[in-house]
Amino acid sequence: IRATLKQIFNNGFVSTLLNVAIYRLLLLKPSDIQEWEADSEDYAMELHNDKEMNIRSATHTLIEHLARVFPQVTCPVLMSAVNKLVKNNDIGKSLNERVVIKN
Repeated sequence: IRATLKQIFNNGFVSTLLNVAIYRLLLLKPSDIQEWEADSEDYAMELHNDKEMNIRSATHTLIEHLARVFPQVTCPVLMSAVNKLVKNNDIGKSLNERVVIKN
């Protein structure tokens, strides 16, 4: 079983899985961000039972597990995603001022 799992969960597959998880399932839409900024507690309460929130929660858990099992693949993909998002968003400057990356 272990050999089969290693064949399936090769570096390329894990990288692709992470990119799909990050860019298609985890990111908030602009409308989500506006609602959250308006009232973060209310937004969190509304999404608690929402299917979309459950998908995001499951995606977060998947990324955590992949990071534990495949840190050599997960860390570079996550760093690349953060860098890309900071670089391509209007909020990049404020994120750069607030985000501290530790090894």
